[in-house]
Amino acid sequence: MAYSDSILTLTYDFLLYLIPQLSKFPRDQKFVLGDRMQNLTHDILDDFIIAYYSSMTTEKLDRLKKANVKLERLRYCVRLSHDLKLISNEKQRCGLRAAGVARRLVEQ
Repeated sequence: MAYSDSILTLTYDFLLYLIPQLSKFPRDQKFVLGDRMQNLTHDILDDFIIAYYSSMTTEKLDRLKKANVKLERLRYCVRLSHDLKLISNEKQRCGLRAAGVARRLVEQ
């Protein structure tokens, strides 16, 4: 259970970090790119929670695969935010690092 607890905690903590960062986006990107990133992160957390409580291995694997694809999409959104100069280098590294750690945990 420690494995699942850690990925749930990591995703929650990332969402807690992400929301205030997205509120600083300019209005034209806050409601496009910002909402997309927030929704993806919520969806990833949902997939992890469902996988955590799933008793069937096939459903658990299916949810983790979906979360993995969403993590990759989130990584591209973070990169795009950086390229558009909406987030700093430090914040990009933090976001990509969190997504990378979660992805490695999913792939185990």
